[in-house]
Amino acid sequence: MKFFLGKTNLDQKVLLIGLDCAPPELLFDRFLPALPNIGSLIDSGLYGDLRSTIPPITVPAWMSMAT
Repeated sequence: MKFFLGKTNLDQKVLLIGLDCAPPELLFDRFLPALPNIGSLIDSGLYGDLRSTIPPITVPAWMSMAT
């Protein structure tokens, strides 16, 4: 099975940052002003909510994200 997503640019890169055990409400609401590098990445890239596994614990969640 082939998938076509249109014209691709091989120079584009993807960086995925996973912050294990970092509650989103603390990171994005409370501490973001104190984290200028995270703020810069958010301003210049894309981010969004991630649905997790049930139960939302580390090992199955990372394995699910990687597959």
